[in-house]
Amino acid sequence: MTTLCFRGPDIAIVGWIPYFGALADLPAGHNYKTSLAMHLLFNSGNDEPPTEFSGGYEEFADWLKSRKDYRGALYLHDVILRYEEDKPAPIISYQVEGIMGYTPIQLKLGIFKGAIRLKGQSPNDYPEPLTQALPENRGVTISFRYCFKLSPIVDIMQRAITGRWAPNAWGAIDYEISKSGRVRINTSGTAIPTQDIYVDWKRVDNYRHDMLANSSQNIRGFLNDTPGCADAPPGTRQSVWEAASTC
Repeated sequence: MTTLCFRGPDIAIVGWIPYFGALADLPAGHNYKTSLAMHLLFNSGNDEPPTEFSGGYEEFADWLKSRKDYRGALYLHDVILRYEEDKPAPIISYQVEGIMGYTPIQLKLGIFKGAIRLKGQSPNDYPEPLTQALPENRGVTISFRYCFKLSPIVDIMQRAITGRWAPNAWGAIDYEISKSGRVRINTSGTAIPTQDIYVDWKRVDNYRHDMLANSSQNIRGFLNDTPGCADAPPGTRQSVWEAASTC
């Protein structure tokens, strides 16, 4: 017999690069230096993702498959925490996944003008989420981190231009759901790309990491100070407090 059952909110991160055809089009106040590499970075940008997926996870999953207009995404949904009378330890279930995105390449060939989207490469094996009980069985934490990188062809171009292989971008979700019904969600990731945070499939603008607002130090840390093919340092971290609903 179940004595307690809580459903936590769904959480998702979408990483994307804002598109600018020329560096002169970037908004005033940015800290990106003029170079061919920077031009190629923003010229391979994406359309801004939707502000909301009103159809929930199914609409989000359909968008990921149909648009292919993002660098990488990860999500955690259907989080259920249960306590049963004859089992003092919590029982947790959830769905989690990381999705490799695409690098758009702008082309102008005769009458054709548009972008081809090349799938990124996985820098490591698919990671398993880490699930741990809180002290005194007060709840459960779920930690999930996912890396994503340029497509191999674009990475070769990047190395030809800069002399360096591209670093690995990543996003991470640390999700804590407690016996009291409180949920704490920490999201983190690299300075590049922009990372949109969705709670129950609605974008929370206060938690967005906008790569256009990066400091010179964060840009240098990602592009210049990270060895090629290594994980770039963290550039953003946000905390979200939510309430779970009863099952």
